[in-house]
Amino acid sequence: MKFMIEGFDLRTLALTNLLLGVVLGLGLLSFARVHPILLSFKKLGIGYLLLALSFLLIGLRHYIDDWYSVIFANLILVLSIKILGEGLLVFFKVRHQTFSHFSNILITLMLPLFIYFTLFNENTNIRIIIISFFISLQFIYIAFHLKKNREEINHQFVLILHITFLLSGLFFIFRALWTLSDNNIDNYMQAGIIHGLATIVFQLIIIITGFFVSWSASEQLAKDLELQATIDHLTQTFNRRALEGLAKKEIAQAKREDSNLVVIIMDIDDFKAVNDEYGHVAGDQVLTEFSQRLKDNLREYDSIARYGGEEFLLLLPNTEADIAMVVAEKLRKAIAAPVFLIGENVHVAITASFGIAFNKGANIEWRQLLLQSDQALYLAKYQGKNQVQLFSTEVVAITNKTSHKEVKV
Repeated sequence: MKFMIEGFDLRTLALTNLLLGVVLGLGLLSFARVHPILLSFKKLGIGYLLLALSFLLIGLRHYIDDWYSVIFANLILVLSIKILGEGLLVFFKVRHQTFSHFSNILITLMLPLFIYFTLFNENTNIRIIIISFFISLQFIYIAFHLKKNREEINHQFVLILHITFLLSGLFFIFRALWTLSDNNIDNYMQAGIIHGLATIVFQLIIIITGFFVSWSASEQLAKDLELQATIDHLTQTFNRRALEGLAKKEIAQAKREDSNLVVIIMDIDDFKAVNDEYGHVAGDQVLTEFSQRLKDNLREYDSIARYGGEEFLLLLPNTEADIAMVVAEKLRKAIAAPVFLIGENVHVAITASFGIAFNKGANIEWRQLLLQSDQALYLAKYQGKNQVQLFSTEVVAITNKTSHKEVKV
């Protein structure tokens, strides 16, 4: 049965693929320009444009030389799948180097075969078998490598793309076997319905990959924006907004389990002097290194947030007061030594003071914990800095007596 429905023949399908490839290709390139973090969209866009060029040349079969409409067109087709596959694998964080080398081998093998069966021993059937087999290998390779992605946010998209490329690869194997037993094809533009379906498969590949990759990118960008809203850019710790949410969760859990919740507020001693002497860039370096030393010495279930300029706050769930003192003392020593390197041959000795407060179960109240830990920090500063103080009734008495005095921080 010939694929000759009026207005829906192979040439029309090829030109439809041309339009789809150009629109989606230019769209993804524009997306990559607006969102530089999605650099893989540049590869996807180029892949779509090359696919469009390939179908433009195929659609011009018998109007231009066979070098362009047969040899060059099919080479570009395999190349476009290579670049499209690279873009997909990069986007979904899967290694693509092996696939790239594999596709390069196919392209290298394909060129002499197509030259021979086009210019020296013209045989359309063999060319269809070769290109179908090569395309099926690429599609199946992409399908199975996509499954190596382990990110939960992309799971449903990866699964759909995996099935799409797998079924497309199997279809092109079927096409190769069909052509092997088919009659000789004299005019590819009138080759038959199976070859028209092959062109439609590419339309589905273009539409499905473009749609699901764009959808996945939108979700990823939304997730990144949400994360950025909770992370302090300089120190890569939680910011004050995120801290409020964390505190609510920890307090609710501590009340349910009737367990302790510890708050530790720490402040870099004489930080203003660092800024005054070395500049704010150096001050930022100190804050970055300071936060990293804190993170390196915390338990995995503890939370750290930048509470103010040079103030940081720790939430320690289910922790006794004596353990909190040990944790704070460990952090104090980690900050005090070794010295901070903030420039070429510029070393600065940094210390920090720590104030600790804790409460248990139903008695936990967030504002009260903040006030108590702040009072303990005040005492640590007043008594000489570079030390740890635990809130107690004695702390209240001392801070009340000294509250009228200025404490340098």
